Parts: sequence; structure tokens; C-alpha cells
Amino acid sequence: MSADLQYAVSADGVRIAFAVTGEGPPLVHMPNVGASMLELERQIPEREAWNRLLARRFTLVRYDARGVGFSQRDVADVSVEAHLLDLNAVVAALNLRSFVLFGFLWSAYVAPYYAAERPELVSRLVLWPPDIRSLTSDEYQSLGRLAATDWHTFTETYAHLALGWEEGEAAHRYAAILRESVSSDTFLREMADSQVSMSHLMRRAPAVRVPTLVLQRKMRFAGERVARLAAALPDARLRILDGDTTVPYLGDAAAVVDAIVEFATPPDGRSRAGEAPMSPVGTAAARGDQEMTSRELDVLRLLAQGRSNQEIADELVLSVRTVERHLSNIYSKLGASGKSARAAAAAYAANRSLTGAP
Repeated sequence: MSADLQYAVSADGVRIAFAVTGEGPPLVHMPNVGASMLELERQIPEREAWNRLLARRFTLVRYDARGVGFSQRDVADVSVEAHLLDLNAVVAALNLRSFVLFGFLWSAYVAPYYAAERPELVSRLVLWPPDIRSLTSDEYQSLGRLAATDWHTFTETYAHLALGWEEGEAAHRYAAILRESVSSDTFLREMADSQVSMSHLMRRAPAVRVPTLVLQRKMRFAGERVARLAAALPDARLRILDGDTTVPYLGDAAAVVDAIVEFATPPDGRSRAGEAPMSPVGTAAARGDQEMTSRELDVLRLLAQGRSNQEIADELVLSVRTVERHLSNIYSKLGASGKSARAAAAAYAANRSLTGAP
């Protein structure tokens, strides 16, 4: 997903690169430590697909952290406070008045600070905390020494820890982008500061009054640390999704987006980020829409266009098995079965004007 890069200037004069795609209520996707978010989406297909899924539901805003990628590299301050200046600069440049804030991996420990400071801007807070298990002091120091002495080996090790050892090709690509995105010195400073931000956030958490969704996957659930984060936030819920990948854009990315959309949109159809309510419809049809998830509506739209299950899977970046599961749920909700079920679903979609582009 290509997008023109723009620049905002933080309060301390650092230039921050950002990009905007999609339509709908705004969602600001914060970056992780080290790798260029804007370069990842250009070189890793799974990240591009992830952006495409989000941009179908939101005006998607993402940016590179200071010292990283397309943002200004020569920076002295990489503290949490400095990263908050960068986020504020992007929000101000776009004149955003209300948005969903997505804290991704390390930024999951930074985003709540912003939500606590600017609750009038953050309508909903979504967090995907890092899944790397808490390292011992010796392990952390060993990684730091490796980064300082053998940057190539360190990036490969870090990438596999971050994405999972089974994600070999994706991890290799991530490691290569990490080496291009940031210097070892800046990365080490970011790592050191991230350890501080994790512990400090637990004391700051009670001040976060914004409704919050904490997401993780079942087979990679980091357990106590993530649960403690969710429990410390006054208005938070913890949702554990199926799967075993450490990042949301690998595995069933659509399920993660569905969870975000469901959290960001209340039952009356008005986006919590300020989107207009849906048009009124007949009672039966409205009841059907409320029962359908956003992903099921996507499947219905493509089904009504005459797409095969394989074509639907390709368009939505899903497996055919996942499409079949969504169709089974749709048929059940419509009370349709047998050979007529697909035709009944197509007729429902046509009656609900779901046959056009999203």
C-alpha cells in the first residue's frame, strides 16, 4: 500500500515522517521501537495487507519514530516524553479532534501516557503489548552487549524473538529493515528507555480513563505481565484471540481488525471516533446487520458480487477455510441452510445494498 510521506515537526524540532490512507474515522497506529514502520509496509507483504485491512475501516495514520526510518535520525532524546511530542506533532499536523489510538508492541507502553494527558482527543485506546517474555537482567545485558558488538547477529536474534522463531522468512526481512532503519546506538537507547517505560506505566495506569482494549493471542499470551497491564487500567478489557503469532499482522490479521472495529463502534452504529451513524433501515434488516460482524459483512458484499470462496479469500487476505467459517456463521444467523443458503445470503446482501465497494 503506497502512500505519500508527509512531515510534522515536534515541539523540540525533530522532523517526523507520517502517511495517511483509507477512509472513515481516524486510527493513529503508533510505531514499534527500531524498525521503520513506513519501510516495513513497503517491503513486507503481510504488513501491507495489514494496512489495507485497517484502511478499509479507518483513516489510517502511521508514522516513523524519531531516530528511525524516514524520520529525523540524528536525535539526542528518545525518552517517553520525546515520543509523546512526536505523536502530538502528527495529530496536530492532521488537526485530528477525535481518534482511536493503537499502541503497538513497545508503543503499547507509551500510548496510555498520551491517553491520560489528552483524553479529549483519544476516543478509544487499543493496545497490543510485546509478547517477548520478561528477560532476566543477565539476558537483557547479554542482548545489549550483542547489539553493541555484532549488530547483524543481534538484529536477526531480535527479529526472531519478536516475530517467533517459526516465522523465518518474515523475521529475516524484518531484521534487514531493522538494520536499515536505525543505528545500534539509537536502538540501545530505545531499549533501555522501554524498560523504564514499562515499569513506570504501572504507576501511571490509574490515570488513564479512556476505554481500552488489550489484545493478545492465546498461544503467545505473555500471561501475568499483560494481564497486570489490563487490570491496572481503570476501563480496560483483555481479549485473547486464537492463534500463535506474536504480531497482529501475521496469522489471522482480519480477526484482530474485527476486534478493533467492534470495540471502536458501538451498537447504534455511530463510530466512537466521530463517524456519522448508519442510515435507518427496516427492523428485520437492522437486526441482521447488528448480528453480523464487520468481516461477515465484507464476505457478504463479495458473495453478492458473485465471487467464489477463493476469490473472496484473495480479496480479504484470508484462507478459504476462514471464508467458509464466516459463511457458515452468516447462514446460521440468517436461518438459511442447504443448497439455497448461498442464494439467500446474496439476496440479503442485495436488499441491504452490500453489493458495492466498501
